Amino acid sequence: MKQKIVRRASALVLAGCLLAGAALPALAASAKEEVIYANLDASGTVTGVYAVNSFAVQAGDTVTDHGSYTAVRNMTTTDPLKHSGDTVTAAVAEDGKLYYEGTMDTATALPWLVKLTYTLDGAEIAPEELGGKSGALAIRLQVSRNPDCTGDFFDQYALQVTMTLDTDRAHNIVADGATMANVGSNKQLSYILLPGSDSDVTVTADVTDFAMNAISLNGVKLRLNLDLDGADLTGMLDRLQSGSVQLDDGANALADGIAQVQAGLDTLNGKSGELTGGSAKVKAALTQMQTALNGVSASTDQLTTLLDASTQIQNGIAQLDAGAAQLDEQVSYDAYKAILKENGLDLDQLKDGNAKAMEQLEQLARVMPQLKDVILLLKGSSANIDAMETYLNTVHDGVAQLHAGSSTLNSQYGQFDAGVRQLANALTGMLGNLSVLTDGVNQLASQYGQLDSGLNAYTDGVAQLKAGVQQLTEGAAQLTAGTGELRSNVSGIDMGDQLDSLLAGLNGSSEVESFTSAENTDVSAVQFALQTVAGVSFYRIRPDVIACIGGVGKVNAAMAAQLLISLYKPDLVLNAGVAGCFENVPIGTLVLAEGFLQHDVDTSPLGDPVGLVSTVNRVIFPTSELEKARAAMDKVGLPYRTGLVATGDIFVNHCDRAHWIHDTFHPLLCEMEGGAVAQVCWRNEVPFMSLKSVSDCVMEDHDFFFNFPTAMKDLNRVVMAFVDALEG
Repeated sequence: MKQKIVRRASALVLAGCLLAGAALPALAASAKEEVIYANLDASGTVTGVYAVNSFAVQAGDTVTDHGSYTAVRNMTTTDPLKHSGDTVTAAVAEDGKLYYEGTMDTATALPWLVKLTYTLDGAEIAPEELGGKSGALAIRLQVSRNPDCTGDFFDQYALQVTMTLDTDRAHNIVADGATMANVGSNKQLSYILLPGSDSDVTVTADVTDFAMNAISLNGVKLRLNLDLDGADLTGMLDRLQSGSVQLDDGANALADGIAQVQAGLDTLNGKSGELTGGSAKVKAALTQMQTALNGVSASTDQLTTLLDASTQIQNGIAQLDAGAAQLDEQVSYDAYKAILKENGLDLDQLKDGNAKAMEQLEQLARVMPQLKDVILLLKGSSANIDAMETYLNTVHDGVAQLHAGSSTLNSQYGQFDAGVRQLANALTGMLGNLSVLTDGVNQLASQYGQLDSGLNAYTDGVAQLKAGVQQLTEGAAQLTAGTGELRSNVSGIDMGDQLDSLLAGLNGSSEVESFTSAENTDVSAVQFALQTVAGVSFYRIRPDVIACIGGVGKVNAAMAAQLLISLYKPDLVLNAGVAGCFENVPIGTLVLAEGFLQHDVDTSPLGDPVGLVSTVNRVIFPTSELEKARAAMDKVGLPYRTGLVATGDIFVNHCDRAHWIHDTFHPLLCEMEGGAVAQVCWRNEVPFMSLKSVSDCVMEDHDFFFNFPTAMKDLNRVVMAFVDALEG
């Protein structure tokens, strides 16, 4: 019975690499799928390339595949693969799917060259120095064709670029051209890079204590499957050229008509002063009449003043009525439209032409995205005409009401004036009735104040209309510039080979080319998954020594160890750190680990021993070449101990847990990382050693005491000497 290897994580990775909206072809019985994984450093340099190949198989099949691999690994079963030159052969024992991984040379030319640069507060900064920094950050991503890559992948594959920023650390995020989505507390930025084109995007943000996840670039073959007839498209382009000429001519005519309207509004706005001036005279005369009457004096001089004021009011009302009648005739949308038509611009025809042009352009915008701006301009032109109609009709209604009121007032004031004069003639004998006249004048003055306010509001509206038409003039200038550019660009389109090339490029090739080898001819799908390494900083402290700080806890330690192994393929992994001791020894005592166990792993309800890691059926993970490590420490010349180390995600110090760990496993040390590193190295078959420095005693019955600085100092002075002794 062959052992099956369960890889749920791998399945999730495969699913996550699919580009949204892009469907993969159906898998034929013997067809092959390729997923090309590439690790990039934070600058975009390739640090590792891996191909995961999958086949639909039946028991008894022999799968033969090709690729330039430095190593291969069966991901489905424990059965070995036959690897000879560029040929990989697998004998299949069960129906289903066969997955195998091939490690490619880091010099393998991918279709895309990726470059990432970072600036903080305007100055370029190395990515390894960026962690924990604060300031104004800019991340620039440049993607271009790799001239060393054979095949048509760059021209036929689209890239989805995904970048995630923690909104607790990054604020004021600006990413032009990106699709933004909220994913929990993170902001996910996505770019779609189309085939055949270089890309250059920049993301900016204000960051605090900066850190970020990996940047992923996922590539799939783009095929739009456009069913377009070349002749039909040529006809559409011919109509576009003709329509662009008409559109440009109409836009220029519209601009000329608007200029004429603006000139008319300038004249109208000038006449507004005469209207408000006449109304002011009427209001002043009424005030004068009120003053005279409220003085309750009936002298001859005052009566003469009263009669003169009534005459002035009558003249002012007549002037106001004449002005309102002139406005009623001149201010309306129909009058405005008639003026434009006399000058060669029919607004109704223009709106109809805009609608037809937009209908044609909407069809072409699918293949010529630059036409969307022209469509927006046409929509804006029609909207401006509709807005002008609404506004002028509203103003005309107000003017009509003004004219009706002024006409009524003008026709009726004669009777009032006659009454004033009759009253003046008889005033000597009718002083007792003077209060009636006073009340009437006061009422007239109050009502006229409302009329005067309405008139001033109207003149203000004319001024606003003038300002609005000025904006319309500026918009018409932009429209004519846009239609002129469209006319020029469309007139230069070649309808022949360029059109055929465009359709071919959009539809793409139906054949799928293998990336791993040209000898693989039966391939149903090829995907690319490129990802930067995030979360761990690596330091080359010597040409042959790479160091990293994994962080606290088993998860951080395991992640750092796996990244170190995947990226740098080390000959040996050395875990150096501090630990608590179950014996009372001096702080800084050096301990060479004999092996590691994980005291917080417990599947005993299933019948397993406490501490058993069921995946590999082990409790203790021994360190490598202990005698060689002892010899190296002897060469260093410093005293040291050896012993077993217990690991767990619990800080253990003078508690019941400490006694339980000691009684159950009998370790010398207790810490929180080494066991995870040991397990990762065991799974990857990489030699592993560990050197610890005692920081505290976990069993001592005293107040908490933890001397980290002393422990680290003693450790730091011996680590590189230990490495040198191992190499010697």
